[in-house]
Amino acid sequence: MHVITGPKPKDFKVLITQLQQLRSYLSVSSSSSTTFPAKTDPFVHPDPETLSQLLHHRPGVSQLKQIHTQMITQACSSSPSLTHSLIHCYLYAKDLTTARTLFNSYPLPSPPTLLWNIMIRAYSKLYNCQEPIKLFVQMLALDRTLFIFPDEYTFTFVITSCSHQGSLVYGEIVHGMVVKSGFESNLYVGQCW
Repeated sequence: MHVITGPKPKDFKVLITQLQQLRSYLSVSSSSSTTFPAKTDPFVHPDPETLSQLLHHRPGVSQLKQIHTQMITQACSSSPSLTHSLIHCYLYAKDLTTARTLFNSYPLPSPPTLLWNIMIRAYSKLYNCQEPIKLFVQMLALDRTLFIFPDEYTFTFVITSCSHQGSLVYGEIVHGMVVKSGFESNLYVGQCW
């Protein structure tokens, strides 16, 4: 068994290099003579898989910006899975502005329902009462053309926003949609009433 030794990665490039070395090591046959290269290229450009692995470790804001820059320079910004992970990380870092910009420029055809839910929930948790409802309305406008449909989580987050806003009118409209969609007996949606 080979063990990676050395200093803990303090630099983004070192972490990328180590991840790429580990991946190349795992893809090579598992013979005992296999070792890591002694020197690494200081100008290593991460591939999409490495960027994805970095995003799963919930990097800090400065590292997140570096990963985002790498995605743009490596032309990975059109990858839906990487964009989804990047948006999720920006929301985790409470950078809603950048997350919303990425969400609005999501690769076609449109963000999946899960991503709509993540954005609606993020705004709902911050008690920004208008924005979750605006996003919900945008989502409904797309559902006929792109088959993006609200699910039980979408309704839960929107109902919560209506409650925080104290908007009886929006709440009644959303309740009617819940009934029409068949989610009135759903456990998640039922807890909002």
